[in-house]
Amino acid sequence: MHASHERPARCDATPERQPQAEVEGSSTLERDLRDVEAKLRRKSQLMDAILQQMVQGLMLVNGDLVVEVCNRRAIDLLGLPAEMMARRPRFVEVLEYQWSTDEFSNTPEELKAFVRAGGILDQPQCYERTRPDGRVIEVQSVPIDGGGVLRTYTDITERRRGEERIRHRASHDGLTSLLNREAFVERLATSVLESTLNACGFAVHYLDLDRFKPVNDRFGHVLGDKVLEAVAERLREVARDRDAVARLGGDEFAILQSSVDHEDQAVGLAQRVVEVLGEPIPVEEHRITIGSSAGIALFPAHGVTADLLLRHADAALYEVKSRGGDGYRVFERR
Repeated sequence: MHASHERPARCDATPERQPQAEVEGSSTLERDLRDVEAKLRRKSQLMDAILQQMVQGLMLVNGDLVVEVCNRRAIDLLGLPAEMMARRPRFVEVLEYQWSTDEFSNTPEELKAFVRAGGILDQPQCYERTRPDGRVIEVQSVPIDGGGVLRTYTDITERRRGEERIRHRASHDGLTSLLNREAFVERLATSVLESTLNACGFAVHYLDLDRFKPVNDRFGHVLGDKVLEAVAERLREVARDRDAVARLGGDEFAILQSSVDHEDQAVGLAQRVVEVLGEPIPVEEHRITIGSSAGIALFPAHGVTADLLLRHADAALYEVKSRGGDGYRVFERR
């Protein structure tokens, strides 16, 4: 018998190789996924950078009333704790914190009621409120699909101050900051209407400085302007807060004295005005003495329109000036 020369069976533990195309496809998919993830990270980082660099505060409240997003500007503008906002609090927690810090102390009652009711509407909304530190914040809200709201906060303090300065310049004398003639006449017309409805009286004082022209002629207009500023300050001190003081032009001034029931009240104010304006005014190294005259018209006894009251007060002033000045006179019908 011949010996058997059969080859032993081959035992190969090496797995079959995957087709090359399948391996390359898998690598491409993984690379694509990594690229997508990298792009998403970059977009997320870019969005976060944009949110943090915005000049507006931004807050996103989702449909469950959880604060999903609150950028650094919103935290700074509203004085919110950064650690609280970082943990995505419920919006009601934010409001509770603001109530605890008197955030709404300068807020009108109607707006406070809105905040107490939750502070979110299902429609666009825009309003302004003043923070305790005096800053004015404009709040704009836009509902988002699925519930919730996107809210922005803008500091408009400087804008409002600029508008106030414009309004002030339009209604006040540039030198003395008293009301100008137009604003005084408007205030006078308003007082006529209010006093007619409320059956109460007031007085109009038409004032003129007696020896002001020689001051300008001798010392010049720069010093003369300082005298006018000092006169304005003395008139503010004599008048009450609810009275209106104006510079009508040149060296003419006026006071609308509110709540005058008797002529004696108007005479008392005129006496004080003549007295304080008769005292020397220290300007630079000089002590300037000028003096003043005042004409008084009472509502409703001497007129029921702004124009008539001013004309009658001016007529009474003329009588004082014709007699040498340094005094006052109540209008008298002839």
